[in-house]
Amino acid sequence: MAAHRQINSHLGHRTLVLGASGLLGQVIFDTLKETQETFGTFFSSSNTSHEKNFYYLDVYDDNSIETLIDKIEPTRIVNCIGLTVVEDCEMRPEACWKINSDFPFRVSQISSRRKISFIHISTDHYSSNFEVPRSEIDPVKPVNQYGWSKYQAEKIISSSDKKALILRTNFFGHTSRKSKSILDFAISSIQLGKVIHGFTDVVFSPVGAHEIGRFLNSDASESAYGILNFASEKPISKYDFLVSLARAFDAPKSMVEPTLIRDSDLSTLRPKYMALDPSRLKNEFKYVIPSLDEMVSVEIAYAKQANSA
Repeated sequence: MAAHRQINSHLGHRTLVLGASGLLGQVIFDTLKETQETFGTFFSSSNTSHEKNFYYLDVYDDNSIETLIDKIEPTRIVNCIGLTVVEDCEMRPEACWKINSDFPFRVSQISSRRKISFIHISTDHYSSNFEVPRSEIDPVKPVNQYGWSKYQAEKIISSSDKKALILRTNFFGHTSRKSKSILDFAISSIQLGKVIHGFTDVVFSPVGAHEIGRFLNSDASESAYGILNFASEKPISKYDFLVSLARAFDAPKSMVEPTLIRDSDLSTLRPKYMALDPSRLKNEFKYVIPSLDEMVSVEIAYAKQANSA
């Protein structure tokens, strides 16, 4: 197991993680429960339905979230629920907006009314006029249903709860779900000796899922509010990111074949430059993201541990 950064936390929260059966939600749940009483929700995952402190939640039932909050009485809520498959969002716009915009807005209203700390996981899935890492105040342009629904959530949460924390981020990690993450896909392909295609014209600032968990379990997260970029320091193309994964397995660079997103068979328009500027995180809240190689090492270690269990 890779060395883990020490958690410096005196939070003592009673935290409810919405969507704790997903990749990021599970990581956050497992990290927070080390230092505080933590609860999670699931919708369709049978693997977590019998875990301690896990509750079924139907986001389409407008009363279910308030009933659950009445039951748990959390002091903090972390929302990881989202419809994130871009093509699904295009084909199911009503579901996309219900899950990605309406639901988090309702949770933020409840949280604000009850003085519960609210943290919402947003996205980097926007375009902009200039291909430079974006600050939190730089104008962004959604280009599809997924991006518009997440952007609308940011706006209405910001207006309903000034103390809410909205993390713009792009994370990677292991998942036990049927739909593989980019990390799981890369690991599987490398182990099978299959060539992976990586976009050289898509740039982002990825972070390991466990780094988000550690931030939310640190004192730095207590004072954070508003839109906050949680991103690696150096932007990287999807191609170079996959090369770094191959390097972590001592696989040759030739395992990753460079390609362009414009030449792919993806049916929905996607932003190509999504890099985020983490200066506010570093300067205002004194939290420094480790190097990408370090985060890759940590996430691979967790994936290997999970696969050997």
